[in-house]
Amino acid sequence: LADVALADVSLADVSLADVSLADVSLPHVPLAHIPLADIPLADVSLADVSLADVSLADVSLADVSLPHVPLAHVPLADIPLADVSLADVSLPHVPLAHIPLAHIPLAHIPLADIPLADVSLADIPLADIPLADVSLADVSLPHVPLAHIPLADVSLADVSLADVALAD
Repeated sequence: LADVALADVSLADVSLADVSLADVSLPHVPLAHIPLADIPLADVSLADVSLADVSLADVSLADVSLPHVPLAHVPLADIPLADVSLADVSLPHVPLAHIPLAHIPLAHIPLADIPLADVSLADIPLADIPLADVSLADVSLPHVPLAHIPLADVSLADVSLADVALAD
């Protein structure tokens, strides 16, 4: 399929489960109606592929290299991200507001440039996350368990602590 122009081909009812897409040019292929659940995406270059209208809920992303995937317009809310490594993924433009982050390993994710204003941190274990460079000013902290979080190097200068339980 490497030399086939797939941009104008309807692939909605085509099974691509056993097809190697590693050498296929996908940037102009409409992937929205293609069932991707059984397609091995680990060796597929997704750097220039638009995933905005693609349902990734049933796609295994554990072995997919995400650093060059444009995730800004990808609906991530229904995607199981527990086994997905986001360590090298640029997240500043990714809308995290409706993404369940509780089971995502955040320890190696650079959070400093990520807007966390509308992100719920209530069920997220923050003890292993380096918060020193994270701007907490716009983060809603009332429901965030702070008891086991090392705050020694964390700047709380612009943080509203009025509704934060500081007893523990």
